Amino acid sequence: MIKRIFIEKKNEFQTAKNILKQTILSDIGVELHGLRSFVIYEIFNVSEDAFESIKWQVLAEKATDEIFESINLSYFQYLSYTYLPGQYDQRADSAMQCIGLLGYSEVIIQCAELLVFQP
Repeated sequence: MIKRIFIEKKNEFQTAKNILKQTILSDIGVELHGLRSFVIYEIFNVSEDAFESIKWQVLAEKATDEIFESINLSYFQYLSYTYLPGQYDQRADSAMQCIGLLGYSEVIIQCAELLVFQP
């Protein structure tokens, strides 16, 4: 089974997003009124039980993160980016190593970033 989840930091933990907003303003001169930042995890070869187990144990923290299984992007502009094939993705590699320690060594993870610009 293949699963895709979107993880967003809760408002009080979005320091990286706030730094990005400030960098875009200072370097490009564009003021963003609304910006949401997500980490996308694509999880391959995962059973439903394994998915529920690793979702909060490895990929997100209940205190700081929110998990979405789908996002409606039809009314927003957005930018998504990921590593090219062959490039090292530390986040995906670390997640797969942690998942392997839980006994799910067949699971494969791919990661991407999603920026959603709100009017």
